[in-house]
Amino acid sequence: MAILEAREITKVYKTKYRTYPVLKNISLDIEEGDFVAIMGPSGSGKSTLLNVLSSLDIPSEGDIKVGGTTLTGMKEEQLGIYRREHIGFIFQNYNLLDHLTIKENILLPAALKKGDKKGVQNKLQKFAEELEVTKFLTKYPYEVSGGQQQRAAIIRALINNPALLFADEPTGNLDSKSAQNVLHTLKMLNEKYKTTILMVTHDSVAASFCNRVIFLKDGQIVHEMKRSKLEDTSKFNQRILSFIAKEVEDNDINVEIYN
Repeated sequence: MAILEAREITKVYKTKYRTYPVLKNISLDIEEGDFVAIMGPSGSGKSTLLNVLSSLDIPSEGDIKVGGTTLTGMKEEQLGIYRREHIGFIFQNYNLLDHLTIKENILLPAALKKGDKKGVQNKLQKFAEELEVTKFLTKYPYEVSGGQQQRAAIIRALINNPALLFADEPTGNLDSKSAQNVLHTLKMLNEKYKTTILMVTHDSVAASFCNRVIFLKDGQIVHEMKRSKLEDTSKFNQRILSFIAKEVEDNDINVEIYN
């Protein structure tokens, strides 16, 4: 079952003198329980696509449904409520508030939503233990490492039971060890709890943890790759790198633009 359906999504930015088409008639489905990466050269539109699909930005044309609910056409106030109750976000810069403890940061989305407070506390305890953040719940973000902040941000994104989790370069500010920990955490959440995740990344290693990779170029989907059941992350990474190398060679471009 498709949890996200996007049809003929176009995004155009206009200035007084020019029009910039960033996304061009993109259609895609994200199945419930899927773990999908969006990759592409710098300027390909991958972050814009994530923003549009998550309702942080509005498409110029096209339709988007999440969990059967049509987002296009909603007023900003309605979108804000829908995002808070049905969508989770993980950002590259963690977006934790320094004046709140880690625990307070995690519980902030739940505080804005009326619900089962005891259930929220139980969920916090469960995920804090599973993601190994229990020991620093009373600390402030500036007192813990980047990897610990990102794991806290993941719990915050999950606290309201989102239908879909969006991750924008979640390992971009982390060292390799912390990045691996975060990626293993996302993979565990996907496999154990069937959390549906859509992640933008420039890193083939990060993408190899996903089940499916969508490649963008010039605002369009140009290729899609699925990991087979017999394929581990290392082999999938090699396939991803081979496609990128071919793209670089065929188009005579610098591999650095994938960063």
